[in-house]
Amino acid sequence: RHSFYLMNKVTKPGATVKFPIYLSSVKTLKDMTFQLEFPEELTPDFTQVEMSEKAVGYSISYTQQDEKNYIFTLKDGEVPAGNAALLVFTINVSPDIITALDYPVKINLVEVTEEDGTTATASTRNGRISVYKLGDTNGDDVVNALDVLNMAKVAVNKTTEIFIQEVSDINEDDGINALDVLGVVKIAVNKE
Repeated sequence: RHSFYLMNKVTKPGATVKFPIYLSSVKTLKDMTFQLEFPEELTPDFTQVEMSEKAVGYSISYTQQDEKNYIFTLKDGEVPAGNAALLVFTINVSPDIITALDYPVKINLVEVTEEDGTTATASTRNGRISVYKLGDTNGDDVVNALDVLNMAKVAVNKTTEIFIQEVSDINEDDGINALDVLGVVKIAVNKE
């Protein structure tokens, strides 16, 4: 009846990531508690936790269990039945983080209180944050001629076996074009 699920995000060193927790429920929910495990390298800024517009009146508190695990408690609020982002965390990615890795984010130990006072558990789905170097269009952790070729193919609407969009839009204009190809060339030349 209730599901909490995390997404998979792709980013680059030095970026800021908005990482949501989604809730799907067939009933209105009141108080809830759950455990989140963030990788040590990608700890959220807990002063910037955003609550969904659908979740009304909650006070949020958390306790840190260890370097990775946090217990969150949401009290005195209500979220109606349906699907919505419940919370959104802001994560500042270190410029020197190890790249070409998937960093898992886990949710478990969920307990919710339904509108009638019934306590229930919820199913969960974990997520991850994948970090790649800017211009590493094929995810091999090196920005080189293969990435330039990959970019050129995509810029002229050809398909490639692997293409990581999130680290390929070099000029951040929400498209892949010749300027992005030139951007990858510049990155590759400066690294080789």
